Amino acid sequence: ASVRSMKLTSALLSGLLVLQAVVAGVSLFVHEKEGRQWEVLLTTPLTSFQIVASKLAGGATGLLPTAAILLLYNSAISMFHPTGFELWTIATLPTLIFALFAYLMAAAASLRCATHRGAFGLAMGVVLGLLVGIPMLLAVYSVLPGVEVYSDDILGATNPGWHLAQASDLLRWNRWWNYSGHFDGLFLLYGFLYAGASGVVVVWMLGRFDRLAGRA
Repeated sequence: ASVRSMKLTSALLSGLLVLQAVVAGVSLFVHEKEGRQWEVLLTTPLTSFQIVASKLAGGATGLLPTAAILLLYNSAISMFHPTGFELWTIATLPTLIFALFAYLMAAAASLRCATHRGAFGLAMGVVLGLLVGIPMLLAVYSVLPGVEVYSDDILGATNPGWHLAQASDLLRWNRWWNYSGHFDGLFLLYGFLYAGASGVVVVWMLGRFDRLAGRA
């Protein structure tokens, strides 16, 4: 029962962090748009990088409490577990990486859309597509005759829930079990994919702001 409660708590904290990341991100630019302060922001004598970076940094401060709780909770569990650092790594880093991507995607949606509702819908559509849409498509294709689907590899490269499931196995069985063979490959691929996607989103935001301000 204690293992089940630990897994549930970690999953809830991870889900809460991702949800907070989306909510925080979509509020970064639509606030000025809906408050008719958008023209003032566009004419601010600062570079696009300075404006976007300050917005992102300011919005991220609201995520720090939940992120700190998740880090401390997973650290406390890992401290007394035989696998220690390995458990902490696969239980914590995939969630933080995905939350960062979700935050940046939501910020980009805030810059792209005119209303808070539109930005939230766009950002949540992307997040739910990754977390729910891809697994559902894989489940459908996996039952089709003659179709070979590499579900484990695709989920390991795109879905933080896959890594949390492996952490749950590790927490229960006190050994690598079915995760060890995938760690070097899927974990690193997951990190590189979302790091690259996050970088693309930031570059797009800078270009988008330049175009809106008439600087490009």
